[in-house]
Amino acid sequence: LLAVNTDGTDLLPFYGNHELPILKCQPAVSEEGWVYFVESNGRDPLGGGTIAAVNLRRNLKSHTPVAADDGGFYLSPSPVPPASCRLSGGQDARRDRGARRPQDSRRDGGVTPSPFADRKLIVSFRKKGETYGVYELAWHGQDAHASSQAGIPAHSPDEGSTFTRKLFDDPEWHDVEARLVAPRPRPKGRSSVVSYESDTSDLFCMDCYISDRPEVKNAPVGSLRRLRVIEGIPLRYDAPGWRLPEKEKRLVPGASVYSATAFGPRRILGDIPVESDGSFYFRAPAETPISLQLLDENGMAVATHQSWLWGMPKENRGCIGCHEDRELTPPNRLTEALKKPPFQLTDPPEKRRTVDFTHDIAPLIRGRCVQCHTREHPRLDLSSLENPGSDESDKSGAVSFSGAYKLLLCPSETGTEMGQAGSPSHRYVMPGSARESPVVWHLFGKRMDGAENSSAGGMSAAQMPPEAPLSDAERRLFIEWIDIGAQWNNRAAPEDAAPKPSLPKKLSGAPQSKGGM
Repeated sequence: LLAVNTDGTDLLPFYGNHELPILKCQPAVSEEGWVYFVESNGRDPLGGGTIAAVNLRRNLKSHTPVAADDGGFYLSPSPVPPASCRLSGGQDARRDRGARRPQDSRRDGGVTPSPFADRKLIVSFRKKGETYGVYELAWHGQDAHASSQAGIPAHSPDEGSTFTRKLFDDPEWHDVEARLVAPRPRPKGRSSVVSYESDTSDLFCMDCYISDRPEVKNAPVGSLRRLRVIEGIPLRYDAPGWRLPEKEKRLVPGASVYSATAFGPRRILGDIPVESDGSFYFRAPAETPISLQLLDENGMAVATHQSWLWGMPKENRGCIGCHEDRELTPPNRLTEALKKPPFQLTDPPEKRRTVDFTHDIAPLIRGRCVQCHTREHPRLDLSSLENPGSDESDKSGAVSFSGAYKLLLCPSETGTEMGQAGSPSHRYVMPGSARESPVVWHLFGKRMDGAENSSAGGMSAAQMPPEAPLSDAERRLFIEWIDIGAQWNNRAAPEDAAPKPSLPKKLSGAPQSKGGM
């Protein structure tokens, strides 16, 4: 679950970033400050599961089960305000030969008026093989009726919660998303800093060493030297000739025309210094998805922000640390970064830089590596650098990765000096982590992940090329390529470099033509 202000600012995780089950949806807030939602493992085609709640005051620490699985599925929790009101018909889904698919609404009204007690929920519930009906659910046993009443499931959903009555059930339809038509408190307004006269936003961090991630929390002060800011480029699959053959899709879940990894196309907005107190401050394009990487003295990512964030126009976003406890009180000090103007990472899209195999790494390998790494090389043949085409390419121009690219990224069946066959580390490139990539160890002549300069097999990371090592700029290309995802081609379509359409500065007050919405 995520929370965001009504002006689009401060989008942050609310609950369930790492906790199981994996699906959490349909949140509803009660007047008492509880947020009810569905937790699902995906077994129900309509997304049903159990019901849980968290408190608005301690949303990360107050998870409480409300209604368990117990042989059925729940949907559409809706807190009941203390009022006498009518039930409004929501959406129905027609049963169609065992399948449950949303259909057009069949009716507008519901049941006769009836009073509802405080702290109750309206929920949709079904047992396996049945359709959803609408029930009243009392949490913590409040005003519970006997479960043996006609038409009420003969079980308690969970300890402390009980079905009190059936409100509506059409056995031919899935009855979901029921809501009460009742007086409710007017939502609070919010003054907003967002202004579309601006096209940038600012982001600062007080101390990146404040973190609950071990690789950051245990990092010595001063070891995190710089911050890399990465822009996410939306995936495009509608361009003519864009198709990935099935055999290439099987390389890794999430493979696309851009990459044989799960990383989509990205650009580097820039990297900035981390101040001596762990703070940083920069200005970036607004409404643009960005991710952050903390870098060591070699420019390699020590920690990577695993999701996207963005700022609205003229928004100022601040963090106490990097993935810190959300209930933490910030240190009371003026940080070094805020004593200076923000670093400007606001180049237009056509000037933003990216690194990929096709345009940057393949030419480097061709010039510095293939003299030795030919077909005669016993372990790593890098001579196949070009797109070889595909058995499925025909006239559609299907994308196919080169042999060298796949050899670097995909685990070998025979093993290398850096790991045993079939192990997760048994590959030369670990997408997203140059520090853990054996190919980078060879470029530096030592392991870069903090371990001793030998692998499990006892082989050292010998300097490559042995007689003429790569320059710092050349090694940096390899590092950036791997850290941002080891993509095959980040420039797969001209549209990827095109600026997004600008939003209107203000809404027009002109009347709509007849028939307009």
